[in-house]
Order: sequence, then C-alpha cells, then structure tokens
Amino acid sequence: MENDTSIQQIGFITETTVYEMSGGKKEEKFGDYMGRAEVKSPGESDSASQNLGWVYSSGDGVKTLIVIDLDSGKNVDLSDKDEIKKLQNSKKFKFYEFGGGILESVVYSAQKSPVCKAFFSGEPISARSVTNYYVGASDEFFATVIDAKIVGNKGFKIKNLDFKFNLPSSKLAEAKEQATSAKFRQDVIEQDVKKQGRILLNILCYYSMPSK
Repeated sequence: MENDTSIQQIGFITETTVYEMSGGKKEEKFGDYMGRAEVKSPGESDSASQNLGWVYSSGDGVKTLIVIDLDSGKNVDLSDKDEIKKLQNSKKFKFYEFGGGILESVVYSAQKSPVCKAFFSGEPISARSVTNYYVGASDEFFATVIDAKIVGNKGFKIKNLDFKFNLPSSKLAEAKEQATSAKFRQDVIEQDVKKQGRILLNILCYYSMPSK
C-alpha cells in the first residue's frame, strides 16, 4: 500500500554492491547501490511497470532505502554526500524502507522552512506514513496509516491513525485484534514514529545538524 493508500505491486531489480572482508565475509555499507524498484497496479502487465526509484543499502544487511526529493521529483543518491546535502533545502521529501517483513513510506513536509531546518529549530514537521506488515503471502498484509507531527527532540504527536487490511477472512479477526491493541500501539506504532524522527536526525537531515 502506497502513501496515498492506493494498492500497488512492487518489484525489485537487484544489482548488489558488496565489500569482501577478512575471511571472505561480504558486507554491505550504507549508501551502496542495490538496484531499482518498479511499481504497477494489480492486474497490469509487467510492461506497465513504472520506475519507483533507485534502491540503496541501509547498512544493516536487511533493509534497503529509497529517498525522493519531492520538490524536484528526483531520486536522491545516498552514496553521494553532495546529493544528501542538497536535500537539506527541500520542503518535502519521501522516504521508503523495505525489509524484515515491512514496507514503509514516509512523506516529510514543512510549511515555512525546509524540513531539516524546521526539524532542528523545533518547528513542527508533518510526517505521513504508511507501514505495511506482511503476515503471510506477499499479497497478505495490514497497514497503519499515520499522520503525525514531529517536533525536533521534543517528541511527536499522532494526529490521525487508521488501519487497512488486505487479508483473507481466516486471518482478518486476529490481525485486527493485534493491530488495534494497546500493546501494538505502544510497542510498534509509537516506536515507528520515534524512528521517523531518528531517520531525519541520522540520515536525511544529518548535514543540517547545528554542530556540523
């Protein structure tokens, strides 16, 4: 499920870059180019697929990332510090994270200042996230749809929370009970929004940090 809650099918064309360490172990580094992602609507032929963006390693060996500057409409090369620095002037950008049974997209935006400047000055930032949790086959999932305000290191406020379910009837009741429980909100949803703040701090807005 995309950030606008439309259903899309996603495919990955892999072109992995790895580094060999002592002992022959392979290691991915943050920003390594991993390939690209394509999307299409369910039922469409492969020829209808559209490029979503270039995929880069998160560096943890599990998750991969896409970043799009929505002001310019361009994919951000996470292996290029200069491109990440250019993102510091954007008022709206989109972050994708894939892996570990989760597919998440977050659109960050600020009204008056660039997102990163707003983040470090304590101006509220809007974060619209859709997180897909896969519970079986690739087309079986439920999603959280969150509209939140992130205010620097002061925390966050969830303004709106919704759930979408794309599951067979045999799994629906259990998934709804899990997703709407107080425990899931505390352990998963609230932690996810906190992570969205860390993504700004450690990746997307790193070069806007006042001490830098």
